[in-house]
Parts: sequence; C-alpha cells; structure tokens
Amino acid sequence: MIDSVLSKRFLAVAAAVLIEACWIVLLILGDLGDRVPAFLVIYGIAFAGYVLAISCIEALSYRSVIVWGVLFRLTVLFAEPSLSDDVFRYLWDGLVQLEGLNPYAFAPGATELSGVARPDILQQVNHPELPTIYPPFAQLFFRLCALIAPEVWVVKLGLVMWDCLAVVFLAGLARSYDIHPAAVALYFWNPLLVLEGAGQGHIDVMAVSLLVAALLYVRIGGYGRAGATLALASLVKFLPLLLVPAFWRWCAQRESDEKSTLSAMFTTRAVLTPVVFVGVFAGLYLPFWEMGWQAFGSLFTYASSWEFNAPLYSLLRGLGLTEDSTRLILGTALLALTVGVSVRSMPPIQAAYYLMAGFLILTPTLHPWYVIWILPFLCFYGN
Repeated sequence: MIDSVLSKRFLAVAAAVLIEACWIVLLILGDLGDRVPAFLVIYGIAFAGYVLAISCIEALSYRSVIVWGVLFRLTVLFAEPSLSDDVFRYLWDGLVQLEGLNPYAFAPGATELSGVARPDILQQVNHPELPTIYPPFAQLFFRLCALIAPEVWVVKLGLVMWDCLAVVFLAGLARSYDIHPAAVALYFWNPLLVLEGAGQGHIDVMAVSLLVAALLYVRIGGYGRAGATLALASLVKFLPLLLVPAFWRWCAQRESDEKSTLSAMFTTRAVLTPVVFVGVFAGLYLPFWEMGWQAFGSLFTYASSWEFNAPLYSLLRGLGLTEDSTRLILGTALLALTVGVSVRSMPPIQAAYYLMAGFLILTPTLHPWYVIWILPFLCFYGN
C-alpha cells in the first residue's frame, strides 16, 4: 500500500516536471505562429503529462497543485503572445480610457483617437475598424492594467491572479461536494488554460473565475453574492447571462418550503439573485446609457457575421443553408437549451455545465480559448 502511494506520488511529480519542461521548451521556441508543427508536438506532450498527472490525482496535495500550477504560469508569463493578438486590444481600450475617451464610441482606427500615443500597440490591434466588444467590467480591468503599465505582461499577470482566485473558489466548491480539493488540478494544470491565460492573455480566464465564484456562492446560499459575481462575469464576457434564470429558479426551489417554486421566486430570499444581478449589471453600464445599443460595441457585428472553426455551423452551411438561416437555427437551439435547463430542477453547476457545453457546440465562432469555459466542470463531470 505504501509502495503504491509512493509510486503514484513519483508519477505525479514526474508528470509535473514533464509539463514544466514543455513550457520551458515553448518559451525557448519564441514565435509559436512561425513554428506550428513544433508547437503542436510539445503541446501534445504537455497534455500527455497532464493526463498522467490526473491518473494519479489522489496522490497530489492541494498545496502541490497550487505551487506547480503557479510555476507553469510564471514560466510563460513574459513570453510574447504569438498565437493571438487579443491582448493588444485590451491594452488599447485601457489607453483610450486613460485619455478620457469612450472605447465604445470610436474604432481604434478613428481619427478621434489619434492622441493615443502608442502606435506600436495600435498596429497589433485586430479589427481596428470596429469599436470594442468587451463589457464594462472588462474595461475597468483594461484601464487598471494600462494605468499600472501599458505592457502585455501586466495584463497577463492580472489574468494569472484571476486564475489563482478561480482555483481557490473551485477548491471550495469541490469541498462542498466532498471532492478532495486536489481535484482542481484538472482545471489548474490543464495546458489549454495555461497557454490561453498566462501565455496568450485571454480575458475569458477572468470571466470563468467570476463564474466559479458565483457557483460557489449560490451553492452555500449566498444568493446576493451569487447574483453580483454572475453579473460581473457577464460584464467581462456576455455568456454567463444565460445562467440567470437557472440560478433564480434553483434559489427559489431551495427557499420554497411549502410554497410553489414560482411563488418563492418573488417572495423569498431567492429574489436577491436577479435583483442584485440587474443592479450590478445596469450599474456598470449606467455611464454609457446615453449611447443606447452602441454601448454594446461590436457585439452585434460579431453575432451576425463572424464565423470560425465551428463544426456544426460548417455542417449546416455545407448542407446548403444560408448564413442567416444557420445562425437562426443555432441561436434558437441555444435559446431552447437555456429554457430547458432553466425550467428543470437541476443545481446551477449542472445547468452551467450543460449551457457552456451547448454554447461550444452551437456557436458559429469557436476559438480555442472558448473551451476554457468548460474546464472547471472537469472536476465534477468526468465525461
């Protein structure tokens, strides 16, 4: 028995060393966009180490999971992002705000922004003809990063801090389900998360962290805090908006006592969740209310015309459906899934799992970092 435990500990450490070695090699490679075959090989080896680690996860301590996970992130923190340029849009939005200008009002290429004296960043902003798509809480983060120093590593360091916060909340959520907190290695050691967060600097990490916090708060009965953190998650990326009715119904069901669930939604503490959600969400959009729908930036352009790497969308288009018809079908399917999940008696973590998975299947635009949204649920749903 002792030999078996020691053997698993050795394998877990060996797996962690292998993953770290892969990050060091990728750091040495430099521009990964110019070395895609080598990148894919090393990235695949990192995933092999990850699979080895989770196969002996019971031998890991929570502390070792955190230490190694932080080390992975620090290794790639100062590497220039070479697979995505989204981080430069974040910095640009922050700089625009520091000039006292509204990032929703002007596209980066607009002459009104000529006073933002960082042409080196502007040159690397994607879609400079479109105003920003990112909601107000993300904008506050961008502004803070630009205020500290308008450098890529500042944004990535901030996201690493959000990532570490996520794993703390995730460990608490795991404990509430009698799962050993070391299970968070399924999330924290995942190479996709390390690459797209600390490596490429995608804001999804921040939104997922807030979503995990909301799931923990609603689990322990903190309905107001759940509404607030779910709103903040939605104010980083809009996706968590889908979860509001499921959260509300679940809270009402827990508080219903002898009342009907519908009645409990309006007459018990359950009403805190939507009320606080709306208050926080509307409160952060309040400075932009005069802009009307323009305050949502290029969201409608994204929803109506962007497509990338989406198998189901491509399949339907290949069958001869028009672009508009395909988007209508997929959007209706996502809405139907949201309604179906919301009216069923299921805990928020299960609702979130289904809706995040449904989004990944149905979205016309599927960038690799979108898959980060499903990663926290690996700790609870092994399939």
